[in-house]
Amino acid sequence: MPTLTKLYTMEEASQHNTKDDCWVVIDGKVYDVTPYLDEHPGGDDVVLAATGDTLMQIMHPRMTCF
Repeated sequence: MPTLTKLYTMEEASQHNTKDDCWVVIDGKVYDVTPYLDEHPGGDDVVLAATGDTLMQIMHPRMTCF
């Protein structure tokens, strides 16, 4: 049976930008990262500041491939 996929616009995803409801977009996929905000090593402010943008644009310059 095929998997149904919900499509979101960047505008829709960017509306989820609080500590109680935080979504991010990575490579065109939307992730609810609300449960992980407190665990982020840079703090929740770093993730919250990235809502409404694709994380790859923010992370890519800092990413290192091993």
